[in-house]
Amino acid sequence: MSPPPLRWVANAACDLHWRDWGADHVLFNNASGQTHFLNELGAASLMLLVGGRGAVDDVGRLLCAERGADRDAELYNYLVDMLHDMDDLGLVEPVLS
Repeated sequence: MSPPPLRWVANAACDLHWRDWGADHVLFNNASGQTHFLNELGAASLMLLVGGRGAVDDVGRLLCAERGADRDAELYNYLVDMLHDMDDLGLVEPVLS
């Protein structure tokens, strides 16, 4: 896998509608007609990116701070994979800045 881009941003073309049931989240993208099921970490990450762009390290640091957890290599690798998956789904996109 290639190294992660410096920053990620939510895809501006998305028209997102959320439903939250605690740890389970359903996201409908009106622009694509697709429905996505997200876990709590995926939903929190995407919500952070909807608010602006962020590097994987920034997203990980903010998520850990919210949960009182330590950031580790496992979380970093999970975030990188998840952001690439969200990119494949058209929800986020890499930006080089």
